[in-house]
Amino acid sequence: MNNRIKISFFFFSIAAFLLATKHITAAIISSNINTERVNYYEGSYDIVGWGITAWTMLSFIIGLIFFIHGIWVAYIVQNMQHNKQ
Repeated sequence: MNNRIKISFFFFSIAAFLLATKHITAAIISSNINTERVNYYEGSYDIVGWGITAWTMLSFIIGLIFFIHGIWVAYIVQNMQHNKQ
């Protein structure tokens, strides 16, 4: 496994951690605040905001790019060079 694939797993783990953080934060907010806006679990996502979702998606996309590039270099390009010989 090359370094690009390892880096992609690092970014995937960051995305998973941020997604879990968003869910835990929304659960804490919905359990501690008793207003009309937070009575439902979906309403607490509005309070958490879009920022953590943007960072989660950015981390996932970066991880996906590194993963695809790592697979491309490790297997496809290597097989192309092997077939030319």
